[in-house]
Amino acid sequence: MNQLRLLLLPLIILLAGVAAAVEPPAALQLKPDLQQPYIVKKGDTLWDIADHFFRDPHQWLKIWEHNLTITNPDLIYPGNKIWFDGRKQATSGGLTTVRPHPQVRFKPVERDSAVLDRQLVLGVLARQDLIAPQAVHGVGYVLGARDGRLHFGVHDQLYIRLDKPAAAGDLFDLYRPGETITPPGSAQPVGMLILHLGQLQVESKSGDIYRAKVVRAFQEIDRGDFLRPARVTASSITPAPPAHRVQGRVIYIRDNAAEAGQNQVVAIDIGTADGMRQGTELQVFQQGREVADPKGDATVRLPSERIATLVVISPQQRGSLALVTQSATSINVGDEVRGAPAR
Repeated sequence: MNQLRLLLLPLIILLAGVAAAVEPPAALQLKPDLQQPYIVKKGDTLWDIADHFFRDPHQWLKIWEHNLTITNPDLIYPGNKIWFDGRKQATSGGLTTVRPHPQVRFKPVERDSAVLDRQLVLGVLARQDLIAPQAVHGVGYVLGARDGRLHFGVHDQLYIRLDKPAAAGDLFDLYRPGETITPPGSAQPVGMLILHLGQLQVESKSGDIYRAKVVRAFQEIDRGDFLRPARVTASSITPAPPAHRVQGRVIYIRDNAAEAGQNQVVAIDIGTADGMRQGTELQVFQQGREVADPKGDATVRLPSERIATLVVISPQQRGSLALVTQSATSINVGDEVRGAPAR
């Protein structure tokens, strides 16, 4: 008899393990009035759902265990049904199952907001901007600091000289001239790139010298770096078509890159003289390839195709910096830029 018990013991342990493996997941500690199922909304994650309903984001795993139709917990979509208690659904063989039925749901098409993200624009302009070549010297420059250092950063006290009066509290952008942007084949530049270094605030004046404090620093500031009144960027920029037809070219890609894509910055050879303003929306077209005519000896140029959308963020008289807001393929220097009034 003892030998029989020893032989049966491993089998009993094995069966107990199988039973435990197929046992349905334990129910969450549910609120009495919690409605089920929960319909997933745009932006939801299992982590956020668990945190909202159970004040414990780590409960997302139990929620996933109760919803076997979700094959990837990182991929849930608006309209998905989330059950918090497997006992609310039919079970078979100890496993929770869901029997989905075809459904037709009508909802408005979701579109990206027409308003350009101000923080994105600020991030772009905080690093680089385009100015008219004759404005390169701004309204003043950094003289130095009390201790004789040559390089400065945030919170440093500086002495500056300005070409026009300023009051305590006035803000100025610190910048350094960069390269001049000239369209291919032209001798006349459309503007000069400047590198933003930071921002300072005027504190007081002694004779013709001002005391100021560096309140923002993007990189090291040196003696001789230029100043201009701090840029004021609109709280919202709504892209809009130009008032009349315009046509130009991409003449520069930030950092002299070979190509540009979405959320990158380019320079174009149309500016305020052509009606450009901050927020003007334009289209980029790529020239079609030349192909051999299969029915003749000549080559044929295929039509140009629209590949991207730009929004002007810093217009100057003869050129502008623009942000790529949509892109189907890479943009290159020389690609055509067009704009037309709304119909």
